[in-house]
Amino acid sequence: MISSDSMGLGSVRVMGTAFATGQAAGIAAALSTGENRASLSMVQNELRKLKALI
Repeated sequence: MISSDSMGLGSVRVMGTAFATGQAAGIAAALSTGENRASLSMVQNELRKLKALI
């Protein structure tokens, strides 16, 4: 439950997207080591294992 005025509601609507983006960025960082960067498919596979929004 949340209550806000119309001005604050704009920020509330994007919170889910912000959470999903942050989770994907964290997964990418965790899978990357040194000069080896995680590929998009690696990140997506890990997110699917976690049943995250993609």
